[in-house]
Parts: sequence; C-alpha cells; structure tokens
Amino acid sequence: MSSTKEKLKKVKFLLNTKRIFDQKLWDIKQLIHTFTNKNNKISDYTISFGITCKGRLWQLKKTLLKNIQDNSDYEKCNFVLIDYNSKDGLEKWINKNFRKYIQSNKLVYYKNSTFENFQMAHAKNISHRLADGEIIVNLDGDNYTGKGFAAFVNQEFKKTKNIILVSNRGNGSNGRIGMLKENFFGIRGYDEAFKRNYCEETDLVNRLKRKYSLCEIKIPDRFLNHLLNEVKNYENEKYQKDLDEKIAKNTKLFKKHNFEWTTDNVNQKGYGKGIFVKNFKEKIILK
Repeated sequence: MSSTKEKLKKVKFLLNTKRIFDQKLWDIKQLIHTFTNKNNKISDYTISFGITCKGRLWQLKKTLLKNIQDNSDYEKCNFVLIDYNSKDGLEKWINKNFRKYIQSNKLVYYKNSTFENFQMAHAKNISHRLADGEIIVNLDGDNYTGKGFAAFVNQEFKKTKNIILVSNRGNGSNGRIGMLKENFFGIRGYDEAFKRNYCEETDLVNRLKRKYSLCEIKIPDRFLNHLLNEVKNYENEKYQKDLDEKIAKNTKLFKKHNFEWTTDNVNQKGYGKGIFVKNFKEKIILK
C-alpha cells in the first residue's frame, strides 16, 4: 500500500509544480478580459453533468436526485447517466423513480448491456460524447454538486472561455473537471490507454492546458462534498498486486504525455465507443 501512495504522490507533485505559474498567468488573463470584454454580453451556456455507473447504485440513491434538485435554479443544464452494464438494479430504479426528469430532459439515461470490466476513461468519454451541453462536467456518482453549482459553472465560463474547472481537493472529488465540449473533442478525450481510474484526469487537464493555453479555476469547497467510498477489495492480495501494476503503468504513461507537447497519439482508433439504449427506447451507436 505504501508503494501505491508514493507513486500517487509523485503524480500529484508533477501537477502541483505548474499550478503556481498557472495562477499567475490566469491573473494576467483576467485583467485582460476585464478591459476587453466589459460591455460584451454573453448568453448563458448549456451544461451537461456526465455520470458513469457500474455497481454503484447505492451511491446514486443518495446523490442523483439531490444533485438534480440542487441545480433546479439553472434551466439550461442536465445530467447524462451512463449505465455501464450495471448489474445491481440501476435500470429498474431509474425507470421507476426518474421518468419525469427524463421527460423534461433533466436526466438522460443510456444503458449498455455488453461491457464487462469497468474502464474509467472509456466510461467518461462515453458520457461526454453523448452530452448535449456546450460545457461538460464530469461528476462521479459519489459526489454532491451543492446548491447552485451549474450557475457557478456558467458564471465562470462567461467571464472567459479560456479556463478549465478543477477540484481543489484530492479527497474523492478530484474527478470533477469542467470544460468546453469543443475542447474535449479537440484533444480526443480521456486517454483510454490508462486503465482503472489513475492519472487519466491529470493527463486530460494537462493536454487541455497545453493545446488551448487554459488556466485552472479551482472549484470552491462548498461544491465538493461526497460520500465516503466503501472499497473492501484492498484486503485482497491479488487485487492489490494488480492495482500496483496498473498504477505503475499509468504513471509511466502520464509522465510520457506530461512532457510531450502534442497529443496526436491519443486514442488513434477512436474513443468512447459502444452501443446503448437511450431512455429505454432509442438505440444509439457510438463509433
């Protein structure tokens, strides 16, 4: 377990070394924006929150409705839920409890019935490709948005489009990333060469910043509450060995991307592929 923590610390160090410089650059850009866009009126953005789930129904039972309600003040947002072939009754639960939200387009539900092992980067790419918002925000199933989060996102992007929203914590909300959808497509999404859920967020942020000269905006603490994960598999030696190997491989990939200027080698054969049923009736194919 100690080796895992050491590797994660190295990854965090690589990210943190750039943050001071990025903040200074952001301050300068904000001053420029204030003087050049004083009288420029910008319409509110459409925003989609992407949620992925496989075997985490217990989390969504606590967070999904709460998150929808906490953002009801912002009309131009919705939640895109990807059922990654979950076997815990997720489809039945959504069908029973969220019909009115599906009818109003506040919730869009996509079900896949063939995926086996959960791959985080692949799942996130699916949710972002299927989102219809101009701004897309990844939202882990165990996260609470807090009241008014969509309005906050809109407010920040109306100041300037040259930003990316990131969590200011490393406590379970580090997957909270908000970006323009066009920028997400421009870098071809999360790198699906990463396995499990290690490094893909940091890699995505770095590639976005490099290609579009974006500045990080830290999401305030009031929007970053979450459930405590209950993962018991760490007690299993075989699982831990596999986890160490995956983290080592992902860390190597991350370092490679971190020092390359282009991302032309990412997801060359496509990303976020799959076959889905939208809202229990419409077949959708992502190629």
